[in-house]
Parts: sequence; structure tokens; C-alpha cells
Amino acid sequence: MTEPISSPPLARYGNIFRLGLTIGLLGFMLIGEFYLAGPGLRCHAQEPVFLFDNHFVMEFLSYPGGPVTLLGRLFSQLMYVPWLGALAMVLLLGLIGGLFGLLVGPSMIHWLPSILLFALYCDYACPSGIALGIALVIAALIIYLRLEGRKWWIRLLGFCVIYTCCYYLTAGLSLVLASLVILHQLLYRRAGPALAYLAMSLAIPYLFASMVFPVHWPDAYIDGLSRFDGYKHGWMTWLVYGSLAAMVGLRPIMLGKTSWRAPLAGPVTAAAVILGGALAVSLCIDRSARRVLLIDYYAARRDWDRVLAIGGRARANDAYVQYQLNRALYHHGQLLDRMFEFVQYPGRSLFLKDPLTRLRPLAHSDLFMDLGLVNEAEHWAYEAVEIKGYTARNLARLGEVHLLKGQTAIASKYLAMLRATPWHRRLADRYGRYLADANLVAEDPYLGQVLKAMPQEDFLVAPEYPEFCLLELVKDPNNTMAFEYYMAQCLLEGDLKGLVRYLPRLEQPKYTRIPRHLEEAIMIWMQLPGAKLPLDARRISDQTIRRFNDFTKVLMDLHGDRHAAARQLARYWDTYWFYWQYVVSGGRS
Repeated sequence: MTEPISSPPLARYGNIFRLGLTIGLLGFMLIGEFYLAGPGLRCHAQEPVFLFDNHFVMEFLSYPGGPVTLLGRLFSQLMYVPWLGALAMVLLLGLIGGLFGLLVGPSMIHWLPSILLFALYCDYACPSGIALGIALVIAALIIYLRLEGRKWWIRLLGFCVIYTCCYYLTAGLSLVLASLVILHQLLYRRAGPALAYLAMSLAIPYLFASMVFPVHWPDAYIDGLSRFDGYKHGWMTWLVYGSLAAMVGLRPIMLGKTSWRAPLAGPVTAAAVILGGALAVSLCIDRSARRVLLIDYYAARRDWDRVLAIGGRARANDAYVQYQLNRALYHHGQLLDRMFEFVQYPGRSLFLKDPLTRLRPLAHSDLFMDLGLVNEAEHWAYEAVEIKGYTARNLARLGEVHLLKGQTAIASKYLAMLRATPWHRRLADRYGRYLADANLVAEDPYLGQVLKAMPQEDFLVAPEYPEFCLLELVKDPNNTMAFEYYMAQCLLEGDLKGLVRYLPRLEQPKYTRIPRHLEEAIMIWMQLPGAKLPLDARRISDQTIRRFNDFTKVLMDLHGDRHAAARQLARYWDTYWFYWQYVVSGGRS
């Protein structure tokens, strides 16, 4: 008897091979989602509003696409806990891949839409509801295909019911379902049913918009299809839609219903799908945006160690990152010692300026809270509500400012809403105890510090020049942050007279020495005619004096030509002297 021809590994061990690839692919997605994409970052970037409240829920059930939007927002809340969000997202992508496995049979190619969706979610603004809507569309397609072999009028009636339900749940995304069904009909040369389905898919949204829901008829087709919950679809979303059509187009081949069968079930195809997905992920990840988002994420949690670890990897940062880095340096007690280790932007490094104030109003509010300007923090918190709605962070901030102002009735309103959000009930209950006993506010680790820093008298804050508030706040000898930010502002603007005026504050017990950058500024001040140093107990270190002499010697040897001296002075790049020569002086001698 002749030996049988050995079959390829996938044919011999097909199920084991596919199971191994599936486990490996899902494991790769889980690791990538947790460590690379970061579900916590996605939740922070989107801050989806969700309340366990009947009125909130019914609002979403009152228009097409609302149910899947509501479900997507609830799903996104899982990402507040990163490991839970990563697991939930991978399970959802696994469900979509499994549904396509039911359509096209045993082949790794059915993972293509899931891999592309994984790449799509490297865009942190992409809502989770899109993947949920696609899962519903695939499930509806499978239900429709169960009607194959029935009479034509049963299939037509079944499509009408399925499409209507899908439209209510997903709005314009149901047009993808209609396209897939029409494509399926055309593959089997059923032009008549295809035209009937096309007419129904166009008529049902119009009828919904004109007779059932108060929806503008163009929105009845666009919402969910080209935009979702405020997110505008890009090229990757349309590529995902294309992959769905590809799965339907390949179905007859994969199920052996044609005379030609391509080797789409082999390991080469599986490898190509996975490598293509990895390429799509690499193209979709914006590392610069991820870095900014990480800074914002940890700054919102007041994790200053992480902010410094991430932001400190580069000397030159954009204005927003440098703004948060300066906050982190202050909270580490290093602002006046290390701020010139980074490129500073006069007028934009200590306070946010437009357009960043419009893009990140709550981050602007954070600094005013640190300084004790609760009214201004409240102003920017309401600006944040206008942009993102009643997110958990916005509700917490509004509750905080009204507690600090003693407005318990208003504070209780926002704390009640905060209690209705997932994950924040404990914080709302803690703040709720302060409503009955205002003295507890002073004992709070964060609010107590803000309460001590609050000014006793009101004054105006210029929106375009918020740094002017430091002129009033620095008068309070107990507001340490106002003092250090004022001194930093004087350094940035080259205002040595204003800086020297408040140097006696360094005599306070909290300061055991003169911060390095103030020493460097004092050395410049002492070169001016008639300059005096209003300090008694603090002395400039010998190291600073020695470095200043070396710095000035380089300039003197080159007759004060700062441009010729730039290369030699580059070793002093982290000093105030370097900043003074090349930024403040502006080319003057």
C-alpha cells in the first residue's frame, strides 16, 4: 500500500492550529490594548457622560442610534479601570471575529475586521459604541442569512423587520447592514431582491425622520455612518466598512459555493492578516498625542512623579506639556531650581492661553484651584461643562468650588449627579459629609490647602492675561504657590526689580536656602549700579558664584558677543543666565 501524501499542518491539525493562532491574536490584542493603546487614556480623552438616571437613559432611547450610543457610553465606563477596560475591549473584538467566523467558516481571515477595529481604537477619541454597533450589524446579518431558502416574501419581510430594528438601535450604521445584504444578493445574481432591499433601506430612515422621531432627514442617514456621538469617521473607519464587505464577498468562496477556491485558510494568509493589522496599528498610533494625553492623565490625578518622568524625557515640549511640567516641578518643590532645564515660553508656560484654554478648560481650572482662586476655577469648570458636558471630573470640580464657597445647596446638586456616575460614588459620599459640617472641608488633604490659599478680598482676573493675578495673590505671605509662581513669572519676563522686592520671603523657615535660579538672577542683579540684596540669613552658594564667574569670563573673552559665545555657553543651557542672554536680552548688550 502506498504511503498517503502528507497534508499541510493546517489541514492535519486545523482546529489546534486555529485555536493557537486565535489565542495568540487575542493575547496580542490584550497586551497591546493595555500597554500600548491604554483604555484608561481613552476614557480620559473622551470622558463619556453616563448617569444611572431614568431621565438620562430615556433621552437616549428617544432617537435612532441612541440605544447603541448609550450602550457605548456605559461600555466606556469600564475603561476607567484600565485592566477591566482592556479585557472588555478584547472580548468585544473577539465577539466580532467569532461572528464573522460563523459567516465565512474556519479561516483566520475572519479576524481582519477585528484587527482593523483594534487599529481604529488607537485613536483615543474613537467611541466604543462604533464597535458595539458593528457587532449588532453582523448579528443582524447572520439572522437574515438564516432566512436563506425561504420564500421571497418571507425574506423580504424578514429584512424589513431586521433592518427597522437595526436602524433604531444604530441609526445610519444600519446602512452598512443594507449594503452587505445587497452585496450578498448580487453575488448570487438576485438583482430584483437587491433593488427591493435598496429601496427599503433608503425609505425606512426617511419615514423614521418624518413620522416617528424629530430628526433632520440628512442626519437620519449620516448619524452613525459617517459620525458617531460627535466623532467624525476617518479613513480607518471606512477601511473597516470595506473589510465587512470583503468578508461577505469571500463567503461563497470560503464555504465552497463556487467552482474556484482560493487558499484563504492557510498559515500564510493568517500571517498576512496579522502583519497587516500590526502595520495598521503602527500607522494609527500618534505617539506625540499619546504623550500629551499621558501628561494630562497623570496631572488630573496629581501624580506629579509620572508627569515629571514622562515630560522630563525631552528638553523642549509644547506649551501644554510645559505648563503641566511647571505644575509638577512646583508640587515637588523644584520649580525655582529646575524650570530652565526645559524650554520655557514667556507668557505661555505658567498659565494656559487661548486656544488651549478653550481646548482644555478644566486643566486651566486646576491651576486656579491650586492658587486658591476658586471663583476663576468655577468659571473654567463651567466652560468645561459647555464643551464636554457633565463629566465626572466636571461634576467633582463644581462640587468642590461650591463647597469651598459655602454654597451647600448648589454643591449638593452636583454631588448628587456625581453619585449617579459609575466609579465616583465614594468621592461623592466623602464630599457629601462636608455638607453637614463645613469644618471638615479644612481637614480635606486637597480642599484644605485650597481653602488656606483663598484670598480674603475679591479682585478682577484678566482672561487674556491671567498671570496678572499673581500681583495680588503674592501679597499673601502664606500663599507659597503664588509666591513661587510670581518669582517664576519675574524670571520669565526678566523683571528683576519685581523679583528682588519679594526676596525677603526666603527668610521664612520653609526655605533653608535660596533656590538655584533665584541665585542666578541675583548674580545678574548685583551687577547693576546701586543694586542691593535684601537678604540677611540667606547667602548665595559658592558653586553658583564660581559658575557665574566662568560664564561671564566666556563673554568677556569674546567681547560680549553672545552669538560667538553660544557654543561655549551651551554647557550652561539649564541656567537663568543662558535664558537671560538669549531670550530676555533679545540681542541687546
